Amino acid sequence: MKTIAMSALVLFFAAASASGDTPKPSEADARAKLEADILAQLLPRCAKEGKVALAEHVNGTVMFKCVSPDDPKYKAQQAAKPP
Repeated sequence: MKTIAMSALVLFFAAASASGDTPKPSEADARAKLEADILAQLLPRCAKEGKVALAEHVNGTVMFKCVSPDDPKYKAQQAAKPP
């Protein structure tokens, strides 16, 4: 019985320490993922209105909004994307 309890403790601590070795994303990577997730949620809502989603960086903050596909800022953003 003592052996089983000791084995369980060893497994528990091994699992706990292994999860601590997982590399954490950088702040920039985490922010980029968050922005991508927000944009992905906004796309269907904009599409229902016949619009497209636009992400603008303003004073260190990202502003998301639905705009017409003819919006000059949206067109410029799309032209700047790599093919």
